This record gives sequence, C-alpha cells and structure tokens, in this order.
Amino acid sequence: MSTYLITGGAGFFGSILKEKLLLDGHFCVSIDLEPDNYVHNNFIAIQGDIRDTKLLNDIFEKYNFDAIFHCAALLAHVKKDMKNLWTSNVDGTLNIAKYAKNII
Repeated sequence: MSTYLITGGAGFFGSILKEKLLLDGHFCVSIDLEPDNYVHNNFIAIQGDIRDTKLLNDIFEKYNFDAIFHCAALLAHVKKDMKNLWTSNVDGTLNIAKYAKNII
C-alpha cells in the first residue's frame, strides 16, 4: 500500500482522485482549505493551507509519502483578492514543490 498526499483533496479533482486511490487500496492524506467529511479507514483529512509551512512540516514529519498529487488551487474567476490568489496558487505550489523534492 502506497501513501499519497493530495492537496485540494476536498475539491472536484481531488475528490475523484482520492476515491480512486482509496478504491485501489492506498492510504491518502488530504490538505484543503475547505472541510472534507469523506470517511474511509485509509483516509486522513486535514483542513489547512499549503502556505502554512509549520503545518506542512508537521504533516511531512508524520507521514512518509510515496507521491504528492497537487490539486489545490484558488480559482481566479471567483476570487477578488488577487494577492491572496497569487500567494495561494504560486507560493503554495512552491511550498509543495520543495517538500516533493525531499521525498525522492
């Protein structure tokens, strides 16, 4: 059984992906700004922000991921705060990339 991190696991793409991975017998951890009420024995949902490096440190210390699926994104057409949009989508992605570099 592999262990996967899914960013944006409560969103449209993340939800489809986590269900498929869980169906295939894997363990999944999701981090999302939105709550995720999905229930499965091999699933952990964390409500949090990929810009929060302390939270990311805690997650990566606790779990040994085989891969990361980065599905988190704020959508430009529903956000008015362009700085928040930038920091989430760009700085948050950079944070995930830095952690991904360390798992290989």
